[in-house]
Parts: sequence; C-alpha cells; structure tokens
Amino acid sequence: MAAIFHDLGKPLVRQKDENGIWTFYNHEKKSVQLAEGIMRRFRYPNAVIDKVLRLIAAHMFHYEENWKNSAVRRFIIRTGEDLLPELFDLRLADTAGTAGLDPDPAMLLPFRKRINLVLAKSSALSLKDLAVNGRDLMELGVRPGKHIGIILKELFESVVDDPELNKREKLLEIAGTINRERYTVA
Repeated sequence: MAAIFHDLGKPLVRQKDENGIWTFYNHEKKSVQLAEGIMRRFRYPNAVIDKVLRLIAAHMFHYEENWKNSAVRRFIIRTGEDLLPELFDLRLADTAGTAGLDPDPAMLLPFRKRINLVLAKSSALSLKDLAVNGRDLMELGVRPGKHIGIILKELFESVVDDPELNKREKLLEIAGTINRERYTVA
C-alpha cells in the first residue's frame, strides 16, 4: 500500500525551479494526506493506515555518514524500529521506479549498519525505556498532572542525545532541577 500511495502528492506540489527542472518538495506530506483519505474511505484498519502513513512520511530520508548517533536514534524513533525493514524495501523500490533500473541493495548498507550499531548501544527509544516513570517523579515531589508528562518528555530528549543519562539517579536529579525551576512556587 505504501508503494502504491507514496507519490500521490507529487502532482499537487510539482514546481519548476530556477533552472527549469521539475521539483516535488514535500510531496510525502501531501501523499500522507491523500493516502489517509483514501484508506479511511475504504475503511482500512487503523493499524494498517498508521503503518502505511508512517512509511510514506519517512520514505524520503537522506542519510549521511556524518550524522551523530542522536540523529540516527531520532530517525529510528520517528520511523519506528518495527518499520525499518519495510522502509528500506520501499526506498529501494522507489529508487528502481525512478531510475528505471534495479538499484544496488548495498546503497543502504552503511545506514543499516549504523542503525544496527545504534540499536545495540541505545537504551531508550521510547518513554517506556526511561529508567524513571511518572510514579518516580511524584515520589520526588512533582505534582500529579501535565507536568509529569512534560518532564518525562524532556528527560527522554536528554537520553536520546546522551544515552549515558538513562540512569535512575541522574534522571531524578535532572527532573528535580526542572521541577524546582519551573513548577515550584517560591
């Protein structure tokens, strides 16, 4: 389904650049909108719709070997570890369709290797993977409510940037600082 729908938005965003070359900037965003409408009209299951839309949204990735590990982790989080094999298949199929030739499957090998290295080292790719949870924050003195979610998201972002921070004591220290600076009334 993603292969069928991934370029639906191209006609709607097509423009000529200053050199007279047709461009299709952000066609994946428009393709997501169109594909969602079609799949909802045909009453596809929500899980299928979600998966297809995530693949379409991510299919235009451009990996460079100078990416930091945090950028690779963010890519994995945004795409979903579960979809990476299908995303790479879609990318190869898209390349074949665009070029009219079978692409070299090794073109994605450096990125696959990098992802595997990051996955082997990474300790947190979702909020569930943090060394602390909402109860821990409440025990620390954070009032129940939206503050807990906000602090957990900030902790998660910190851990994505530096996985070494995903230790209970360190995260509670950071959470305590955030809570004192933003949410404690003087």
